[in-house]
Amino acid sequence: MNTNFKNLLDFVSENEGQIFSSPRALFGKGEEELFTIENAGSETEEISLKLENNQKIVIKYRLIEEAVLLLEDKEILPIYPVKSSDNILSAEEHLKIWQSGTDNTILNIKIVPYILDLIVLFGFGAYGWAKSGTGDKFAAIAIAEKKHKKQTANDENIKTAEPKESDDSNDSNKQNEPKETKDSKDSKEPIEPEDAVKNNDPDEHGGHENDDDAKGTPDNEKKQNIPVRYVSQSINKDLGHVLIAYSTKHGSTADIAWSIKNSFLDEGIITDVKRIQDIDDVRKYNLVIIGTPVYDNKLLPETVEFVRLHRNWLLKRMTALFIVGISLKEKNDENILNMSRISDEIGKLIDLLDVGMFAGKISPENLPFRKRLNKIFNKEATGDFRNWQDIGEWADKMKKLYLSKII
Repeated sequence: MNTNFKNLLDFVSENEGQIFSSPRALFGKGEEELFTIENAGSETEEISLKLENNQKIVIKYRLIEEAVLLLEDKEILPIYPVKSSDNILSAEEHLKIWQSGTDNTILNIKIVPYILDLIVLFGFGAYGWAKSGTGDKFAAIAIAEKKHKKQTANDENIKTAEPKESDDSNDSNKQNEPKETKDSKDSKEPIEPEDAVKNNDPDEHGGHENDDDAKGTPDNEKKQNIPVRYVSQSINKDLGHVLIAYSTKHGSTADIAWSIKNSFLDEGIITDVKRIQDIDDVRKYNLVIIGTPVYDNKLLPETVEFVRLHRNWLLKRMTALFIVGISLKEKNDENILNMSRISDEIGKLIDLLDVGMFAGKISPENLPFRKRLNKIFNKEATGDFRNWQDIGEWADKMKKLYLSKII
């Protein structure tokens, strides 16, 4: 059995019953849907997913393995068919041809994005925008590797886009420098990922009782993307064990938690991502990062209860906190000060290395009726206000701080 496929199955098995938000949300096409890994299918060799609308999707092991092998071979490819470039075969087309040739059946193309979602959530792949040599832009999935061959002027290699410069941290930019991947064998032109992003999705809203999974998306001009995070395949046990513990109402904070995990995996650090309710013991971890949304200017009660329950042990460990609120779409002094006061509820219980503050995402479909009326009359803006570059830079900052203390 292919090693990456086996590890993916282990990931699915470990997260059976967990709710995920599709990382395809970063493409801004209204695909920020939730799904649950309902059954890992160790006996049936089929993975069962339950979608937001209660629809069930069943995916055969062998189709997932073929997708993993395909990504290993191509290293980057479009998710969907690219109409304007006949030389590039998409993941959907590859799997369609494979299934037809294997058992003469027609592939249900609706399951392909979920196969790729599992690959991305597991950490073997990463989503991002890409373009061919002819300038055709498309949504793509790239293999997540830490080391790639350097591109020369004569190579027809795939290269990731340069990260946007940040006035705040040159070191963070260096952490986000792109790696290069080998060109797809099916394309005569090099495919160049541009504005590639980490695998993540929705998040919570401070001061609101709204859902994290907004169907509305902001203008593309407002979205800031960060480079694909290439995940190390080797683990260094000497670097300790990190826990990212999150609380959430609708799955959004979980996506930010998973994106932070990627930064630590870059260095081969063993990193677990768990919902707070599923954590019984924190003693084996060297660093605990706690993530929580803010609703009506309050932390979720289970977050505070988690800290109180494990306080004695958390005081003996490195601990950091990140909070997510819609008010942080404007990071002015007033909003930052307000969020600092809110985070003090945790800060008074344990020592915190740092507190990350990220803007959220708001969905009108899940708001109380009164607040939904406000949206209709444009009294409050809806959309996705997360800045993935900020999130990535904070994750890298925590990783550097952690390594400086443990090495």
